[in-house]
Amino acid sequence: MNEMSAYSRPGMNITEAEIIETWSKHYGLTVAQIVHRDRHSEVKIPRQILIYCLREYTDLSLVEVGKRLERDHATVLYAYNKVKDCYLNDKELRGKLNALLDELNELSGKVRRDTLVVEISREDILNLLPDLNEEEKDEPMQKLWVKYLNR
Repeated sequence: MNEMSAYSRPGMNITEAEIIETWSKHYGLTVAQIVHRDRHSEVKIPRQILIYCLREYTDLSLVEVGKRLERDHATVLYAYNKVKDCYLNDKELRGKLNALLDELNELSGKVRRDTLVVEISREDILNLLPDLNEEEKDEPMQKLWVKYLNR
């Protein structure tokens, strides 16, 4: 794997190396396991989450993240988008990711969870919450979103 750097987003007090160290401790995986071609879910999903975190917490482009993890741009883009999409639909993944983000937020001194909120229409969120009554369907989007995340 390429040498880790001190890249971080402006205003973020966390480095690429700190992200990888936190991720490694959180998942109990080594840096060598990140770059290995293993496709088992025990490694693949945490690797996808690492790709997401490196992109969100540093100035690294997806191409640069790919170079560091010895993955091509298409693989990195797929992983990044998969984490964003799964965050909306997979409560278990959302819990695991939030636990890691809490650790990173504590290190960085910033709250970045808002970066996981993707554009979603009222119609889309109502489709995700089919059990709402008519009164609940008229609530502000923020309340609907919170209901969805807490279901």
